[in-house]
Amino acid sequence: MGEYTGLHDRNGKEIYEGDVLRDENGDLYKVKFDGGQFQPLLRYGGTQVAIESIVDMADYSSVIGNIYENPELLGARDEQK
Repeated sequence: MGEYTGLHDRNGKEIYEGDVLRDENGDLYKVKFDGGQFQPLLRYGGTQVAIESIVDMADYSSVIGNIYENPELLGARDEQK
């Protein structure tokens, strides 16, 4: 399990690095600590793109698993990077 972000999802569940979040549009994001901050990464066109602040996203997203126990959620073999 990754480092705790200090945030909760819309259901009150704690958000950790490595968690997979689903937003209100159904898009999936991996939580990663990079550059001194936690970022939600969206997989787009074979690459991962930091979309917005995890702080802004937490209130309308749900933790649905993590990359360690549920790597199939993001459908990529390299998601633990």
